[in-house]
Amino acid sequence: MNRYRTTLAYRDFRLLWTGMTLSALGDSMSLVALLWLVYQTSGSVRQLGWFVATYTAPVAVGGLIAGSVLDRFDRRAVLLADNLIRGAAFAIVPLLYHAGALALWHLYAVAALFALLKMLPLTGRDDPATGLAQRAGQRQRAGVDRLWRGDAGRSGGGRHPAHPG
Repeated sequence: MNRYRTTLAYRDFRLLWTGMTLSALGDSMSLVALLWLVYQTSGSVRQLGWFVATYTAPVAVGGLIAGSVLDRFDRRAVLLADNLIRGAAFAIVPLLYHAGALALWHLYAVAALFALLKMLPLTGRDDPATGLAQRAGQRQRAGVDRLWRGDAGRSGGGRHPAHPG
């Protein structure tokens, strides 16, 4: 528990970790809401299955291009654009719903766009944490790295095997 306190005492990491945690929570809740809306709109389990396929398939394409996009362009700008585009796509859904213009294809389009862009923050998430860990002190560096990668409870002298220094 002391490792968590030491690591979370580092303000920049705490802000990054909190933001990424809230973003992941929001992404998950949005997916559940879209799944529910697809089923409510169509009443069909088959349509729900197609929606899940539409949501899943573009992740493979996004995974292939995410690394090269992040390497070619400014990471912060790419991740900011990703958040704005995905946010706008999700914001359109309730607007269309309340206008009475929401069609099933809108939900499929939002799911495909979200899945395509989803790989950008997943691929680029380690870079900011690594930068923060390098700027942190030695004690905090191990804690930042372990907490970020989700292995803070693992034994091993406070170091991640992929980052021994």
